[in-house]
Amino acid sequence: MYYSAKEVAFYAVVSAVIADVLENLSVLYGIPFGYYYHTALGGPKLFNVPYVVTLIYVAIGYISWMVTQVILHRTRYSDWKRLVYITLLIAAFVFTAWDLCIDPVYGTIYKAFIYRNPGAWFGTPVGNYFGWLVTTYLFYLLFALFLNKRGDPVRQERIQPGRSYWLQAILAYLVLAVVAILMDLTGASVEITLADGKVWNTGEI
Repeated sequence: MYYSAKEVAFYAVVSAVIADVLENLSVLYGIPFGYYYHTALGGPKLFNVPYVVTLIYVAIGYISWMVTQVILHRTRYSDWKRLVYITLLIAAFVFTAWDLCIDPVYGTIYKAFIYRNPGAWFGTPVGNYFGWLVTTYLFYLLFALFLNKRGDPVRQERIQPGRSYWLQAILAYLVLAVVAILMDLTGASVEITLADGKVWNTGEI
């Protein structure tokens, strides 16, 4: 509705490729997320990374990007050339904020991925979040430069979406937040021991 099929396809390919390459690099060499591996819980894999992980980058990355456009009032086509590099940084932080909540749940409680050296954030290494910032910044950078190049002709030929359009992204992000809060409020709290011997309580997480 806001981006063309070509623009969405460009974003999807760029985000999927960059995310998958860096995830595989981290599994093999510890860069940029730290050494870890995905367990069978993630399902079928492309090399060392489950397909669902790549799809999460694409989907949640897109929502985080759209929420950032609202935060910075970049909701017009003419804004594609405004605050470009600030937008990349804010979008990367918006996406990483979601991961800040999710990784301890799926890494420590469900053990969908196992870190060789678990960290201080409920079992997640702090450096992991640096990796998320770098990964998302890179694919947002390519997408933003692509949009910047297309900006002038696009704003002449497309109708600006209204306020209700932009509320969709905010509502979608709100649902993600509510799910993160509610997903583990039921059931008994148990203790989980990670590879470094540290014990975490699921209720605390």
